[in-house]
Amino acid sequence: MDISKYIGDRWPAVVKGLTNIVASRIAAVPEREDSTPRFMERRLRILENYQRELNQQAQTPAPTAVETPTKHRQSADCPYCELEESAGVLRNHLLFIAQECKDDELGPATGGMIPKAKEMCAQYLILADSITEPQHVALLAQLSKMKAQELMPKLDWISNCAEAREAATIADEVWHRAAKAAQMYYAHGDSSPYA
Repeated sequence: MDISKYIGDRWPAVVKGLTNIVASRIAAVPEREDSTPRFMERRLRILENYQRELNQQAQTPAPTAVETPTKHRQSADCPYCELEESAGVLRNHLLFIAQECKDDELGPATGGMIPKAKEMCAQYLILADSITEPQHVALLAQLSKMKAQELMPKLDWISNCAEAREAATIADEVWHRAAKAAQMYYAHGDSSPYA
C-alpha cells in the first residue's frame, strides 16, 4: 500500500473532521452567566439606602410652620401713597377701556368698568381733599383734584374710542400729578412721618 496515496485520499476527510472539531469548540456559545442575582443585590442595596434615609427623615423633627404675613396694603399708612395708588388704578381702568376699542366702538369687556371708574374718581376726589399738609404737596394734590373734576363729567358720556382715549389721557394727568405730590412729599426725607 502506498502511504502517500492513502494520505492523499484521506487528507480532505481529516482536514474536514479537524475543522469541524475546532469550529464546534470555537462557535459554541459559552454558558451565559445569570445577571439576576447581581441585579437583585444592587436593587436591594438601593432599597436599603432609601429605607435608611426615610428612617432618618422620620427621626428629625419637622420644621414649625412659617407664619406668612397678612396681606397689607403698602399705601394704607401713607395718605400720599394712597392718593397715588388710587389715581393709578383709575388711570389703568380708563387705559384698559381705551385699549379695548375696535372700529371706534368700546370693547364688550369694558361694560361695567365705566361706572366703576366713576366711583373710583369720586373716591379720589375725597382723598385729594383730605390732604392739607404740607402746603406744596397739598397744592399738587389740589391740581390733581382739578383734573379729576374735569374727568368726572366725561365719564358720564364715554361712548366711543375718541372719548375713551380723551378720558384716559386726563386720568393719566391725574395720576402724574398725584405721583408728583407723593414724590415731593418724600423729597424732604427726615421730616416726613412716613419716610
